[in-house]
Amino acid sequence: MLRTIPLSVYYITIARMLLAFGYTMSYVFIPVYLYQIKHLSAGIVGTITGLSTLFGLTGWIPASTLIQKLGEKKLMVYSFLIRAFNFLFIGCIIYFDLNYFFLIPFLLLNSFLMGISVSPMESFLLNMTDHNNRNIAVSIHRTGMNIGWAFGPFIGGILAEKHFALPFAGTFFLTLAAVILIFFKIHSEESKPSNSKKYISFQSLKIFLSNKLFLFFSINSLNLFILMSLLITPLSVFLTGHYNISKTDLGKLYLLNGLMVGFLQIPISLWFKNLYFSIQTGLALYFIGYLSIGIFAEMNFFHQLLYISIIIITLGEILSVSPVHTVSSFFAKENSQLEDSILNGYVSSFIGFIRSFGWSIGPIIAGWIQDWFHSPLLIWLLSASFGIIGILVFQILFYFNPSRFNNSNT
Repeated sequence: MLRTIPLSVYYITIARMLLAFGYTMSYVFIPVYLYQIKHLSAGIVGTITGLSTLFGLTGWIPASTLIQKLGEKKLMVYSFLIRAFNFLFIGCIIYFDLNYFFLIPFLLLNSFLMGISVSPMESFLLNMTDHNNRNIAVSIHRTGMNIGWAFGPFIGGILAEKHFALPFAGTFFLTLAAVILIFFKIHSEESKPSNSKKYISFQSLKIFLSNKLFLFFSINSLNLFILMSLLITPLSVFLTGHYNISKTDLGKLYLLNGLMVGFLQIPISLWFKNLYFSIQTGLALYFIGYLSIGIFAEMNFFHQLLYISIIIITLGEILSVSPVHTVSSFFAKENSQLEDSILNGYVSSFIGFIRSFGWSIGPIIAGWIQDWFHSPLLIWLLSASFGIIGILVFQILFYFNPSRFNNSNT
């Protein structure tokens, strides 16, 4: 099956690995910087990062139209180039120790560009695959991304111990490297603009949004993306604030997370053919993993067992994230009258919108939970409850549509 994957998918995966390496090298330490250096509360830190991500939802709205007008390649090159310099400016603000208010416009711009830059990557991936090889292609892509995720925070933590501005310089150069790779290795004919005028028609959007199962499935995926967001701002603030974990040790936790995904994502994706079962199992493990953080903290041997919690959470991520993207694309394509290139642009933008919304409200909710409650068990029980909600809603959808869920399996 791996031989059915186009070579360009591997190139775009390497680019995503470089981008993830750079992004996590610096961005995951912004909450720590605001909490430790600027002495803001967990609730305010979560609100700043959450609202900036919420603002980023506006970037997903024009993404599908820009994909059709410019093509994936041009849109990726332009948007990631701007993001590279944006991270450089953030590093300068931190280096000169300016007021944290100066960070906010650049955090907003980064979040806005996230949708515009990531959406064409995911649209390109959908266009280059089909029903038979899509889930494994998505898994390959996530493997590359999580290799970057593994080493980014680890290297960034070492650099941040010297100065919080250093990781942002690394992000600048790694993002430029990804831009160069995309420019030279992704061929224009693979990501050319559409000649169709349907992308500017509200009728095509209406057709896309008429698929109720796709909408309900995608919207309920919000619970999964909230759970994913807890691993960044809420967990980093909780660990550094409540248990004084160093930035290097925090980087080691993210290293474990990324390496597990890097080594296990493809084998598990090949093994778990029932994507619905994989999603439900992943959500359950997410809930158990976050809840175990609170349990271990209450039992006063938190540090020794924290890695077990990360292992459980990461298994939940491996089992659920790729299948959610894959199944949603299958449901969107069912009986669709739209051209594949237009449909895939809509799908990548809509799922990206839902993902960003989850990543925005997750830190806000979990941040204020940490401010309002002092019991670690209660903090993580409430924060992880989105996993149970997601399981129940997916079960209802499956109960009323069992044949369509079975048809989505590979």
